[in-house]
Amino acid sequence: MPSEPDKISSLDQTESNESSLPSSNDNQRVNTTQKYLLIILFLQWFVCSVILGAGIHSVFYDESVNNTHDVQSLMPMLVMTFYYTFGLSVAYTQYRVGLIIFASIGILIFVIVSFFFGYIVLAITALNIGFGTANQIYEVMIFIVLLFTIVATVAILTLKWSFDLAKSIGTYDYSEV
Repeated sequence: MPSEPDKISSLDQTESNESSLPSSNDNQRVNTTQKYLLIILFLQWFVCSVILGAGIHSVFYDESVNNTHDVQSLMPMLVMTFYYTFGLSVAYTQYRVGLIIFASIGILIFVIVSFFFGYIVLAITALNIGFGTANQIYEVMIFIVLLFTIVATVAILTLKWSFDLAKSIGTYDYSEV
């Protein structure tokens, strides 16, 4: 017959094991995060694939003699298509390290895109000062700011959901949901 301290310690171990198991609410949260992440990644992958396909079509069916510059201009879209394909695969399989790598690369891409948009706004402002065409410049600036807002919102949501899913997988040690 087990002594009283043994009974208490076995109960404590059972309670600690039960508290480390994910609840159905945690499973639902992981499933919802994964679903939203997969939807937004698929949309980004689809847009990149369509732009890449249109670019490839224009390179091969253009009557230009020198297509070297056109092929080089397709490289960023090709890289982004591979990046989103990687993101889709690690989000679908819930590979924690892959999600962290995907989100870390996403942060670098976001910083680069932010500097690029900032450079464009600076160049447009310099052109406005130099040539004094205020009405046309303000229309372009509004378009660029709206475009950057959309890009930034999508990038931030993607990164947030990637890190949330990686954190949930690490916390509850999911192999699959």
